[in-house]
This record gives sequence, C-alpha cells and structure tokens, in this order.
Amino acid sequence: MTVRELTLPEVQQVYKEQLQRDFPPRERKPFWRIESALRRGAYLCLGGWEADTWVVYAFFMYDPAGGLLLDYFAVFPAFRSGGRGSAFLRALGEALPGQRILAEVDAPEAARTPAEREVCARRIAFYRRNGFADTGLHAVFWGVHYRMLMWADDEPAMMSGKELCRLYVRLYGRKIVDKKLHVWPDRHRRAKYVKS
Repeated sequence: MTVRELTLPEVQQVYKEQLQRDFPPRERKPFWRIESALRRGAYLCLGGWEADTWVVYAFFMYDPAGGLLLDYFAVFPAFRSGGRGSAFLRALGEALPGQRILAEVDAPEAARTPAEREVCARRIAFYRRNGFADTGLHAVFWGVHYRMLMWADDEPAMMSGKELCRLYVRLYGRKIVDKKLHVWPDRHRRAKYVKS
C-alpha cells in the first residue's frame, strides 16, 4: 500500500463522500475547522492507495509537543474486510517513522447494546493487532467515552492522565478541556484529573 498526503480537493472530497457517512454527527468536525488547521500546519490528512485505487483515509491533529492524535480513520466501504486497514497502518509506520500516534477508540464500557459493545471490542482488537497498545486511560470528551491507545516506534505506550490532559489542552485549549474532558485510569471507576 502506498501512503501519501492528500491535497485539499481530496480532503474535501473524502469529507463529503466518506467521512459524513463513516462517523456520527456528534463526532464530525465542521469542514472549515479541518481546513483552517490544515492551513496552519496543525493537521495532516493521509490516504492509502492500492495501485491507482484510493482505499483508505486517515486525518490527524499535530501535537505541538510532538506526535499525532488520530482524528478520523476509515476504509472505503467497497474495500472493507480485506485487510486494507491493517496494510495502511503498517505502511503508516514507514511513512511516519519515529512518530507517536494516539488514538481515541470508542469504549466498550459505554456501549448501549451488546452489538455495540462487540463492535467497540473488535475495533480495539484491530488496533492492538496493528501495533497500538492500551495506555490504560479512559477519556470522555464532548460526551463520547474513549479508550486511549498509542502506537510508538521504539517506546512503551505509557502516558499519565495528566500528560493526556496537557495534550488536549495543547490541541483544544484550556477552556474547552476544563469543560469537556474527563480522564481516568482503568483502576478507577471515574474521576476528573486536575488540569496542570
């Protein structure tokens, strides 16, 4: 699989034709925010190609202190269940050597039905099969409960709750984080870290 950065027209195309369908409204940013972040150099949009066929996309937020937060990732519907997502993540390691990538993955604990819980558990298993490790942290951001996973080339996938909060402050600003983010480790039921 070939990975390359998307042009702005390609980002617009995948946002309108794919992302709108792949993610629920509560998880979708308005396009103007993505475009603004791209123009500031704070965002990265990549696509994966097999030969001349575009099959997968991934959008990332740049952490000013280093690393990336995976914002959106999906295989186009016609190409799902064929190993393309795994192939893309393997190629991503070559395209972004030395990068630390943090992923917010819907938490099975927050699922409303057994079917939703199974989908969430399969997503976590997919990321773990492809080099991501569980950080042991939960986060609720804008009302969505995530398990935090991390891919790192040569370092353990460890992060404290305070480090995660600081990352969100760098990406979203303290005002939003203080109102919308709750972070806790696996061993606690639920707590809000004091931001520092």
